[in-house]
Amino acid sequence: LILSEASNLVTFLANYLSEMCITVYSVVRLYRPSLLAASAVVVAKAAFNLPVWSAVFEAYTGYTKADLRPCIKDIYTLHEKLTTAPIGRLTAAREKYRKITYGSVSCYPLSPDGLLF
Repeated sequence: LILSEASNLVTFLANYLSEMCITVYSVVRLYRPSLLAASAVVVAKAAFNLPVWSAVFEAYTGYTKADLRPCIKDIYTLHEKLTTAPIGRLTAAREKYRKITYGSVSCYPLSPDGLLF
């Protein structure tokens, strides 16, 4: 996130998306932690209509757009499912990041536009 010069809101949203994903085994077993983190940053930046990709980002992460695409899709899909889920064990991250302290980022809608699809 330092590399991408992210604002606090982008940082909070990327952290929320990462925490949301690590509660779901099917996502954790598919992706390396570094790929999951890079994908969460891309999704968070896209949510705020910021440029999501650069050669520097690719060089530091070691991932291409094609590498991230499946994980980005899974993050987006999981976010859509958990946004409307009743409060329960998989919604702890959502409730945490709903607080003003974290900019209420779990309430931000994600758009598939700009997500490297």
